[in-house]
Order: sequence, then structure tokens, then C-alpha cells
Amino acid sequence: MNLTESNKREMIAYMLQLMVLLMTSTTCYKFGGKLFRQRKGLGIGLRGSAALARLIMCRWDATWATIMKNYRLTLMIFYRYVDDIRLALRPINKEWFWESGNGSLMKA
Repeated sequence: MNLTESNKREMIAYMLQLMVLLMTSTTCYKFGGKLFRQRKGLGIGLRGSAALARLIMCRWDATWATIMKNYRLTLMIFYRYVDDIRLALRPINKEWFWESGNGSLMKA
């Protein structure tokens, strides 16, 4: 079966739609020893949340760039919000904590 680029894009879009619907309808979290189902949005710790947010922000970046170009404005510096920095940081392992006195990570 030969798929056109348009068919491939449609399939990927449909698959992403299904994944988002699945994540938003089945995400659970534990609080105070009880299990809850996420009723709105996506959980912060869910990897899919970060991936979806990144896709949305990339789309927003493109829209913003187009607006800037239409107004003949040039950005000298372009940064993203704090969440993107986590790609460059090593994860904090269990049993580690932040010690506010000396501003560093400590092992319990």
C-alpha cells in the first residue's frame, strides 16, 4: 500500500488524538493514600504531558515567529520557560533532597 504524505500526516494526527484521549481519560494519581482519576488536563509527572506541551509550544513558536515576521520585528534572544531546562539537568534520585542552607543536593 502506497501512502501519500497527506495520508501519513492524517494517520499520525489520528494516532496522536487517540493517545491524548486515552491519557486524559485514564490518568490516575495517588494522594493521601487514596487513588484518584485526573478529571481535567494531564498530570504533571506523566511523560505524555511534557511531550504534548512541547508540541503545543512548538506550534505556538511558529505562530509567534510568523507574527513577528509580518510586523518586521526581530527577536534578539529567544528563550523558553523553565520546563525546557529539565532536559539539561540530571534527575534527582530518591532519597536526595535540596538543602537550602548551602544550596545543593544532599543524599539522605
